[in-house]
Amino acid sequence: MSINGTWSADISAAGIHGGMVVTLKDGDLEGGDATHHVHGHYSVTGDAVSAEFTSSRHRDGAAGVPALDLGLDAAQVNVSATVSGDTINGTVSSPVAPGLTADLVMKRIR
Repeated sequence: MSINGTWSADISAAGIHGGMVVTLKDGDLEGGDATHHVHGHYSVTGDAVSAEFTSSRHRDGAAGVPALDLGLDAAQVNVSATVSGDTINGTVSSPVAPGLTADLVMKRIR
């Protein structure tokens, strides 16, 4: 299944929500928000989606996705999700914050 396209991503944890835009193309992932750039790779097996990317701060200020603001200039982030049509649902975690997870909902923009 191809999930190539531009997606809006809503990430939430403990009642804190934020969003970013992400482009997925042939296994590469890139996007960001007002303060963070994300880039990495993803794979799809059936309806299972997994991704690993780096979130890097590119300017100071409040993160558009506070749940991903781990207080670091850069952090590895992992995604485990499922795709159904134009929606991806899953969880986000990071090895720099063991035990902390956030909910992920992505909607295809185009």
